[in-house]
Amino acid sequence: MLKAIRLFFQTKEANHFLVILCLLLASISETIGIGTLLPVIAIAAGIESPGAAQITSILKVGFDWLGLPVTLGGLVALVAVFMTIKAGLTFAALAYAASTGANVSRSLRQRLTSAIFNARWGFFSDQRAGQVSNTLGTESSIAGEAFVVSANVVSSVIQTVAYAVIALFVNWKLALLGVATGFILSVGLQSMVTSARRASYKLTDQTNNLLAFMVDALANIKPLKTMHRYDAMLVSVGKIFGKLKRAVMTRELSKAGLAQAGTSIVAIIAALGIYLANSFLHVPFPDLLVSAIIFNQIVTVSTRLQRMVQVAAIFEGSYVRTLSLIEEAEAAREYNPGTAEPRLAGGFRFDGVDFSHGKRRILTDVSLEIPVNRVTVFSGPSGAGKTTIIDLLIGLHKASSGTIHIGDKPINEIDLGAWRHQIGYVPQELNLFHASVRTNLTLGDETVSDDILHAALDKAGASEFIRELSAGLDTDIGEMGSKLSGGQRQRISLARALVANPKVLILDEVTSALDPETEAEIVRNIATLRGEYTIIAITHRPAWTDIADRLYTVSAGTVKLAAGTSRRQPAKRPPRKRAK
Repeated sequence: MLKAIRLFFQTKEANHFLVILCLLLASISETIGIGTLLPVIAIAAGIESPGAAQITSILKVGFDWLGLPVTLGGLVALVAVFMTIKAGLTFAALAYAASTGANVSRSLRQRLTSAIFNARWGFFSDQRAGQVSNTLGTESSIAGEAFVVSANVVSSVIQTVAYAVIALFVNWKLALLGVATGFILSVGLQSMVTSARRASYKLTDQTNNLLAFMVDALANIKPLKTMHRYDAMLVSVGKIFGKLKRAVMTRELSKAGLAQAGTSIVAIIAALGIYLANSFLHVPFPDLLVSAIIFNQIVTVSTRLQRMVQVAAIFEGSYVRTLSLIEEAEAAREYNPGTAEPRLAGGFRFDGVDFSHGKRRILTDVSLEIPVNRVTVFSGPSGAGKTTIIDLLIGLHKASSGTIHIGDKPINEIDLGAWRHQIGYVPQELNLFHASVRTNLTLGDETVSDDILHAALDKAGASEFIRELSAGLDTDIGEMGSKLSGGQRQRISLARALVANPKVLILDEVTSALDPETEAEIVRNIATLRGEYTIIAITHRPAWTDIADRLYTVSAGTVKLAAGTSRRQPAKRPPRKRAK
């Protein structure tokens, strides 16, 4: 229960004291309403009751202030008024809690999304897309519900205390019996709450494992299906299903056990309490009747409190796991100490740069220059370190030693955000969205006009085939662009890089998966862009060396300038051709 209450007070999006104030006022109203029942019953039955007399004397002060006599009708009306007030205030508090719960979910999603995109590049290699997606979609929603449940826990605690206060006014002996019952319920059913909490953590973790597994599997569905290599994977995912089943069974059995055990305990104690009150304590009938109502309320609220605590324990796993991922991502925030605007006129320079992943050396004493508005090509076998050079230039990695200059300033003095805004990047992997051509080009930026899109498509040699699509720019291209050919996908990826009018165009093995004819077409397209952009191409294919103004060969982490290219004149631009 303490964890649920702590969760309520730790939620930053809520005005905790407003909720508590409403609940306190609701409990006071209910206290007055139920307490007033005692003199109502005593008057109606014509029976003397010490408890009724005590409450009547208190109420008389208020009636005298209003100039009204203490009558049965007045007391009944008072009960109705305060019970109505109680219902309204409780609804207001829980409605506010529900609204806050929705805000909690939204806030968690915003924090996680922002933290993910602002994290340093190395953070992403440790994450699984399915887990992040599940946390953003499902777990953050459940985390929001956790706040609502925790608010209900606080409400139940306040109501329990209020009922105990009423009971003390009526009959202190029965009040102690009710409090003892609530305590026995809490202690006796705690094991089931703990069991549900453990099951919820397992359920959250196994659901994350399942979704991460399925995202990876679906990303590789074509080779898996083509080679019929998914039988072993089905066995693996079946094991996850089994663990999910056990976690769900444990959670549901704990919920059912708590409900039924609570009913049994209440029945036993209620029967015993009535017997003792009537046979040994000689409680007056009005006191006994009102005490029975209060006792029932205490037990009902105590039982509900246990259920809410259990539900909070079930939801706790999602809340904790969501916060954990947010905190992990926020701790990995990319450090950007630079403030200088990047000035690219001087080109880019590496001076004695070393880089290592852990103990593994990737680059050794790399010195090179990349001139502006020219085509610079890094050629070499896979794994030689070509992409690492570009990642260092972009600022995704930091050099172990040596310096990298962007224009006339070291990269650590440059505002990385401003620098990256000047980059158009085309990756080797054709990671297109399952959306329209327009969305893939604009990336959701609604301010980008069709004229800008068509200009970028024209430069990428993609205008002709886009016009031939059924809905033009609004054609859905399928999962990862599966409705398009490899060359078409690559041209859209190139156009996307050009839409923001960058100054630097980085091409990372963009033709490695294409046939020679399509590759030659794209290389000719790139050559026509010389002079408009500083073009940096990473490749192990010979087609690119013919258009290079400067060619570097990369091998085993070392870089050499190819003979005769340091002063090579720009190659003549071939005429731009339409894509077929």
